[in-house]
Amino acid sequence: MSDFNEATRRVSGFAPTSPNLLPAYVAALQSPEAFGAYCDEIQIRLQSNASQRKRFLDGAIERLNNLLATALSINDTALYNEVWQCRQMAQQMITNLQETLPKEDNAPRSVVPVALVAQPPELRPLDAVIGAIPPAAPIPSAPPAREPSYVEPPFNSYAAQAPYVPQEARPAAYLPVEPRAPRRSTRPLVDIEADAIRQREQLRIYLDANPLLNEGGGMHIPHSLQLRSLICRQRKLEEEAGDIEVAEVSDLRNDLWDAMERAGDNDYTVGRDFTLETPPTVFQWGELAERYEEMSRAFEAFLWWHEHSGDLTLMVVQPLAEAVAAIQGRFNRLLYRVSSRDEFQQQLYEGLRSWAKEAQCYLYSLRPKVPIDELTERASTLDEAWDKARQPVLLADQRLKTLEHLGNLLATSGFGEEPQRDAERLRIVLQRCKELRVPAQERRLRDPLVAWTALIETDDAFRDVLREVCAEWERRIDTQSLVSAPLLNTSLAGLDAEVGKVRNALQGKSVLLIGGVANEEIKAQLSALLGASEILWENHRPTATLEDFEADIRRADAVILLTQYSRKEWLQAQSLCAVDGKLCYRALTPTDLAHFARSLSQ
Repeated sequence: MSDFNEATRRVSGFAPTSPNLLPAYVAALQSPEAFGAYCDEIQIRLQSNASQRKRFLDGAIERLNNLLATALSINDTALYNEVWQCRQMAQQMITNLQETLPKEDNAPRSVVPVALVAQPPELRPLDAVIGAIPPAAPIPSAPPAREPSYVEPPFNSYAAQAPYVPQEARPAAYLPVEPRAPRRSTRPLVDIEADAIRQREQLRIYLDANPLLNEGGGMHIPHSLQLRSLICRQRKLEEEAGDIEVAEVSDLRNDLWDAMERAGDNDYTVGRDFTLETPPTVFQWGELAERYEEMSRAFEAFLWWHEHSGDLTLMVVQPLAEAVAAIQGRFNRLLYRVSSRDEFQQQLYEGLRSWAKEAQCYLYSLRPKVPIDELTERASTLDEAWDKARQPVLLADQRLKTLEHLGNLLATSGFGEEPQRDAERLRIVLQRCKELRVPAQERRLRDPLVAWTALIETDDAFRDVLREVCAEWERRIDTQSLVSAPLLNTSLAGLDAEVGKVRNALQGKSVLLIGGVANEEIKAQLSALLGASEILWENHRPTATLEDFEADIRRADAVILLTQYSRKEWLQAQSLCAVDGKLCYRALTPTDLAHFARSLSQ
């Protein structure tokens, strides 16, 4: 019967089991004493795991603090924000962990907390180790003139430490109130010294080729901005050297400051300001140097387009003005980030505003809320816009030189004596004017050609020029402003043979002059020279034809054709003289009697 009952209990699942073979949580439910011991054991394990978790999060926060300081020192805003969010999440986890765990006072009396880490040794007072710190000297109520008081920025464990300010650059009233950890150089001192030596040589070469004062004794602003760029590069070398003073870097600073003092440049610049609350970092000094170089180019472009404003249209200037305004705005925002300013930047801003108002031109880059990416993109177009703006200026310069060459050619002694050769030379110059798109109504082109109308009629390509020249000729006749060249007091000595020959041919005869500008004084001189009984000479309009001269040709005994102030058709009167058997001569102008006599004697 007992064997049967034992088999029944095993089948039905009610066989007794040893407590050692049951799971811990099942055994804990067997009795109140077992459950209490089980809870105490779980609490100890949780405290151990929580302590390990807290040590991990504390170490993570310490490492994240170091990453935050590095991101701030290199001015990387994106990484700084990302690491900051991670640190906030870790701090929240620690807070939640402390709120979840039971306090030590509420722990069961029977449980003794296990010490997870050794207690730190008791520290001695700081005064017993380094001695008492002397009190700081009282700060005067009013700082000395041109010497602002220096304020040490507060220490922040999450931010980069402020750059070292040399003792000689600090005001006498300033004394540090707490010790400061020394800074180590970020680069080998040999490299820093080599960069300083190279920059000193560049400074010497630059000042020899680009003086800070212009010819009038005023400040050359683009050169001054370039010098400020070199000052920022010198400050960058100082920051890279840390607390170590490099002799070549100090010599470079002295050379730069001496150059500014010799030029009388006393305007404020961030490179000479040691009182900034948060001095620029190494990265920011390098960026300031680049922005100053861009400002030098932008200011040079600004002065250039104002100098050549007469040759530039608004359509050509606007892209250049947008690029200059973008560089100014980009530089201004960097100055705001380092809590500084620049007088030349403000001057350029005011100049851009005044020009935009006078020219009624809208400059998008002058808006205060333009994204920095757009300013950077527009600033990069300076060289391209400047090259396009130079084209009309270069074209105007070439036009000026070509017109000057034309004037010199027409003023050459003896020009026009060889009509075919001189007409070809004139055609080449006029073709160059046409290639440079010199307008036909250009005064410097039209006025000198009035006296040489006969020569420019040889080519039909210059009909527009001929039309403007003839219109000017007509205008001068209507306004009675047609004046010939003054009579030259040339001597006829040595020309007795030529004068005698001309007088023998024209003595007592009626002489007709076609072309030129009639002048009573010249008429009297010609009458005495030729011995003619009558001089027929009057001004004719350029629209006159050869038929208009037929009556005068039949009346006169001899005809003299003048090349200046004549038409190509008028010079064909020689064929009419040959038909009638009349004497016909050709001369350049009667204003030079010696040359006129030699021409008639040939």
